[in-house]
Amino acid sequence: MYHFLPDVKSYVYLPEEDMVIPKELASHIAKEKKQKATPATCYIAKVDTYLMVPDALECSDDIYFFARAYKDKKSFIPYQKSYVDETFIARYISCLLN
Repeated sequence: MYHFLPDVKSYVYLPEEDMVIPKELASHIAKEKKQKATPATCYIAKVDTYLMVPDALECSDDIYFFARAYKDKKSFIPYQKSYVDETFIARYISCLLN
């Protein structure tokens, strides 16, 4: 899954590593090893267990949303105990049933 970063102009894409880094750090990398980041390449990849986020579910601002691809309409959040408590589970199930 991927978390797409909003400020594409602040990053440089490293195709050999399949990752982005802040432009400030890119000055130390050879020009041929970096590319301008695009909305589709400006992401942080994370392997985890995820919950699909129903459209009606409200999440706090400190939760990063993930997607399978840049244009994917479905959002996911990592399943972490710090995010998921009894109140969250009740809201989550309610959204799924509505």
